[in-house]
Amino acid sequence: MKKLVLFIAIAIFLTSCDFFGPWDFGSGYGLGENPEYKYDVIIDRADTTFYFDWGNGRKTLQKGVLVKFHRPDNKIDSLFIWKGTSVISSFINQVKFDSVFILVDQKPLDSIWGKYINIDYAPRRSNEPERLDEAEKKLMKSKIHCYWIIDKRTDDIYGPLSWKEYLQKRKELGVSEDLKLERK
Repeated sequence: MKKLVLFIAIAIFLTSCDFFGPWDFGSGYGLGENPEYKYDVIIDRADTTFYFDWGNGRKTLQKGVLVKFHRPDNKIDSLFIWKGTSVISSFINQVKFDSVFILVDQKPLDSIWGKYINIDYAPRRSNEPERLDEAEKKLMKSKIHCYWIIDKRTDDIYGPLSWKEYLQKRKELGVSEDLKLERK
């Protein structure tokens, strides 16, 4: 009887999981759950260490990765990202990857549901509908997309890009023709 109950519990668990696809994109990149909505692209490895100053005279040694964010305006932000930290936040619409690149289609929640308001007490977004089904409908209907390219060899992250900028950057970086996002 215990085996039957265990089998049923496992079957329910496996069939109720919301599975997005491969969680591991290689080189420490993957999907991580976002408490607000579905998933983020995270980096879950550490290849360097950094002393973080907490501002009260206390420093701790943190493990993580130094990444470079390349913005469309040619600005480059070099950041130390702690292991397990999000590098591209929700909503992740589509991800494609190979051994060198990760391509991401994102619907940025800030642009669709608005910025956070009332952050200290019951945080919510300024334009987010009250009901979850209405919020999801608004998200799915939105035509706002940002595109990202991650070079896993160098930890360079390009984005957020428009569709035209994305196509141009793909060409510049030499992304394989076999690896492409479907425009939705």
